[in-house]
Amino acid sequence: MRSVSIVEPEHAQTMRKSILLFFITASSFNARATDRVVSADGLYPTIGEALLASSDGDRILVQPGIYPEDVFISKTISILPNQEGTRPRITGNVTLADADGKHVLLSGLRMENLIRTGTFTQRTEVDVVDCRVGFVTLKDPYLYVRLLRDTVNYQASLSSGAVVGSDFLGGGAGAVAFVSFEPPVALPDEIVVIGNTFGTLVTGSGVLIFTNARFHIQNNYMRCFTNEAIRVHRPSA
Repeated sequence: MRSVSIVEPEHAQTMRKSILLFFITASSFNARATDRVVSADGLYPTIGEALLASSDGDRILVQPGIYPEDVFISKTISILPNQEGTRPRITGNVTLADADGKHVLLSGLRMENLIRTGTFTQRTEVDVVDCRVGFVTLKDPYLYVRLLRDTVNYQASLSSGAVVGSDFLGGGAGAVAFVSFEPPVALPDEIVVIGNTFGTLVTGSGVLIFTNARFHIQNNYMRCFTNEAIRVHRPSA
């Protein structure tokens, strides 16, 4: 068992700034937003129907339950539980679909897969907060992803972003449990990986950085790794 701390020379305030920026930005979602409640017997029985009726900046509040649907997000939107302490479950894929330039907040949800599709030509942001998710595959040069206090069953594959206070379980003996940052990257942001826990891994690494981006890696706890816990590979120019 190893507690690993690696910091590439950069200001130590990066993580605090990232968290502060998130909460400032998240609070702005509430201004002038329309709340749409998803419930089996309500106006919007599915998350998809609520999304279709929504405009940029709206909030979708989901009643407790299981939602067997694929969810496609193409707007600046917040999707949250309607009741505190609950975690609505989406059994289909949650897809960031042609959401170029948008800002998406997903909080307090249980998801199987969080993925992307379409073309991105400008900065697009996704905040995933207090969620439980199987796989996160959000790689794109213009996509910045924050995973904050999440539980990830297996792995997260990103291009740019911050992963803070999350637990990567590994899904059982020999299963993968890692976060990777992979090229190409068009954004100038520093990669931040702080205060996470990574589960059992028979082969491979817990944190993989394959880009030339600046990074800040600190206070991550690695369980039972047989190889290097952190791997950094700088591609040639």
